Amino acid sequence: RADTISEGLVENGEQMEAILAALAAAGIDDSDIQTSNFSISLDRYPEPFPQVEGAEGEESQPVYRISNMVNVTIRDLDTVGDVLDAVVEAGANNIWGVSFTLEEPSAAEAEARVDAIADAQQRAAALAELSEVQLGPVMSVSEIISGGSFPVSSVVERAALAADASISPGELEISYRVQVSYFIER
Repeated sequence: RADTISEGLVENGEQMEAILAALAAAGIDDSDIQTSNFSISLDRYPEPFPQVEGAEGEESQPVYRISNMVNVTIRDLDTVGDVLDAVVEAGANNIWGVSFTLEEPSAAEAEARVDAIADAQQRAAALAELSEVQLGPVMSVSEIISGGSFPVSSVVERAALAADASISPGELEISYRVQVSYFIER
């Protein structure tokens, strides 16, 4: 926060330089750091100054808020807590949305695809048996596009801003959904 945009940009730039230096010192490659948001906004009605009894209250002045957010990929899970501690020490004041993904998900996706087709066939066979019909050949197959992988266990939504931040990667589940239509025979 600053009284002018230029003051805010200077302060924010200095803080971001310190954070980027801390990331570099922690072994984070430049290609694993990407700006995700940069904004300048005017707080027209910031918090008023505390009023002293018997004194005329000062009217609060509008201030500018400068925000610069980056996404950081940390490839060594053993260093997550150390990296978070380093950026907080360097001046980061918000850490949002710690999440975990696979670097190369294609093998897991291929396995999930095989499992999805097998599951569809088992379900169709069970429904055919319950309906007292014979399951025929496949009529059509289509994939249902979804969001990809997601954490199964409760993974950290926001990192704790404390020394030795405790981060748990949990497990990732790769899901794949298909819709398979079969002919039925009597």
